[in-house]
Amino acid sequence: TARPNFLWRMCARFCSRRRDVIRTSVLLLSVAIVIRGNTSAGRAGQGAAGPPTVRSILSRVGTSTAEDDADLLQSLGVLVGIGLARELDRLYGRKVVIQGLDRCAAFREAVPPADRFVGAAGMFNTGTHFIFEYLDRYCEIPDKDHADREKDRTHPKKRKFTREYIESGILQETYWGKHKHVTDRGRVVTLPKYAGLPVEHLLPVVMIKDPLTWLSSMCRHPYNWNEGHHYAEEGTRCPRL
Repeated sequence: TARPNFLWRMCARFCSRRRDVIRTSVLLLSVAIVIRGNTSAGRAGQGAAGPPTVRSILSRVGTSTAEDDADLLQSLGVLVGIGLARELDRLYGRKVVIQGLDRCAAFREAVPPADRFVGAAGMFNTGTHFIFEYLDRYCEIPDKDHADREKDRTHPKKRKFTREYIESGILQETYWGKHKHVTDRGRVVTLPKYAGLPVEHLLPVVMIKDPLTWLSSMCRHPYNWNEGHHYAEEGTRCPRL
């Protein structure tokens, strides 16, 4: 009775639908027969390959393993059930999606390199500070003054946060603010140093995030979301989904 119980536990672990249970049961039963046959007969020689493992057969038919599920849950960064996690993976995938690359050529043609600026924008907890750090570290606009930025990089005392040098063209935020609405473009200037800079010369890099993981981040760091601070103080489950 131990073997059927073992097979059934394996089915319950890897399957969620009846069709998957039947298919995986057949596979596991075949694996058990192969393993038992190889064990009793022994290997023909030292170089003979061992019997296929359950994991290798399941991977061929596309059934996720425990390691796959663990990687998926870790990539989400949100405490959800494996069923919801698989559905999110099916809907969104795990790759970063970049929209608007088809408009970069028009921007380069319209704005000379010396007049170009790039600024980060997006809602709280979408990665706006990260994208500024990334742009500052790996991007360089031609014909801009990068002397102060390079000097800061090579300074013996590393700064905790990357400093913005407007002469380099890589900005921490757009002229109208990092977390402001796009309707403020051309109407609002958040900092005096941005005054007089044409909005047509700025390429905004706008960060967006999946609503579920974004809500989880807002629960941990509510910023100006007053209700979120109450959730954090009271220890209430957040988001309550």
